[in-house]
Amino acid sequence: MTKPNSPRLLATAIAATMLAGISGANAQMNYGPPPVIPPNMLFNGMDTNKDGAVSKQEYLDSYAKKFDAMDKNKDGKITSDEMPTKNKGKPNAVFDEMDVNKDGTVTKQEYLDYYAKKFDAADKNKDGKLTKDELQKKKN
Repeated sequence: MTKPNSPRLLATAIAATMLAGISGANAQMNYGPPPVIPPNMLFNGMDTNKDGAVSKQEYLDSYAKKFDAMDKNKDGKITSDEMPTKNKGKPNAVFDEMDVNKDGTVTKQEYLDYYAKKFDAADKNKDGKLTKDELQKKKN
C-alpha cells in the first residue's frame, strides 16, 4: 500500500495536475483555420471610398503599402527578417507560402499574388468586392 505522502504519489499527482492544465488550455484554444480576412481588419482603412465594400484594387493597394513599409532597404523584395512575425525565432509559414520560387525572398508580385488569392477566396459571390456580411462566420 502506498503512503499518502510518498514521493511517487506526490510526483504522480503533480504530473496529473500538469496534464490536466495542458489539456484544459488546449480545449480552450481554437485550432481551427482562421477566417480568410477578419472583417475588422478589412474595413479599418481598406475601404478608401467608404462605400461599405472593399474592391480588389483597394485591397491590393492596402497590401502594396504594407509591403513597401516592410521593405526597409527598398530593394523590391522582403526577407523573413523584414516581415513581422508572431513566431519570434521560428520559421514563418506565411512567408514560406508567399515565397513561391523558394529563393528566400518575397517580391512585391509574390506578396500581392498571395493576397489576391486570399481576396478571391473570401469573395464568395465573385462580384469583385468584399463586404462585412461576406466575411462573417457561418453560424450553423
